[in-house]
Amino acid sequence: MTEDADANTTALPRTISGSLVDHVMNRHLIPWALYDLSGARAPDSLETMQDYLRRFRGLRGKSLDGISYESLQRSWCAFIRRWNRMLEDGRNFQQWLANR
Repeated sequence: MTEDADANTTALPRTISGSLVDHVMNRHLIPWALYDLSGARAPDSLETMQDYLRRFRGLRGKSLDGISYESLQRSWCAFIRRWNRMLEDGRNFQQWLANR
């Protein structure tokens, strides 16, 4: 086992493979299960949110077909973060999506 740290962080034990660091990072990047709405503020129905996700990914030229579960879960969490941030800023996600 090794320890990594810099001047601004507390040292965290890390296995040689990095699995503990990866686990901590993944908990931050993907805090919600795929299609879990518990982290979303004032979400629409699950079906509608899934449609928004398809359209959100489509803006980046990406589809939902043929991607790994983990990639899809990360995309879902990024989408939920965007949804929440826009609500906090008083912006309308649906309108933003339609104008893209």
